[in-house]
Amino acid sequence: MHERTLIIGCSGSGKSWLATKLSDITKQPVVHLDQLYWLENWQKQDQVVFIEKLETKLAKNSWIIDGNFDSTLEKRLKYADFVIFLDFNRYQTLSGAITRAMKYYKRTRPDMTEGCIEKIDFEFLKYIWDYPKTTRQKTVDLLSKLKIDSITFTNRKQMTEWLENMEVRYGRMVHSSKTR
Repeated sequence: MHERTLIIGCSGSGKSWLATKLSDITKQPVVHLDQLYWLENWQKQDQVVFIEKLETKLAKNSWIIDGNFDSTLEKRLKYADFVIFLDFNRYQTLSGAITRAMKYYKRTRPDMTEGCIEKIDFEFLKYIWDYPKTTRQKTVDLLSKLKIDSITFTNRKQMTEWLENMEVRYGRMVHSSKTR
């Protein structure tokens, strides 16, 4: 069993959803990077404080961490013993982000800091659109150098089937037929 799982990928790919479902199965604690970074009303955490909070979580024996924050990816990879890369195309991630924004309209989603009302704006949509050409290759290059277990999913069906196999392996049925 892996003790420190890192879930990475573009915004809207379902990292937090997968982290929560995997935690339900393995009983490992989840760390949502968005909760460490964002303060109420989308105020940014001081970078030093964010890194200190992250390092405290990374030092623990068991966790599932989801989130982007490319500036800390190499640090997180040093602690992880398993990486799940959600390498979805931009249409899947745009769809996921828009669906999430509609689902949590005027509310704070469970993986976010309380008081950060769900929003979607042009800058965020542009980040998702540009992710394949700005961030993806850096991630692929880092993963290719790893000497730890990793798995890459290119669509939600693969991710869901893997999760169902984990449920069987752990003898826990927590999966619903809906992936969102």
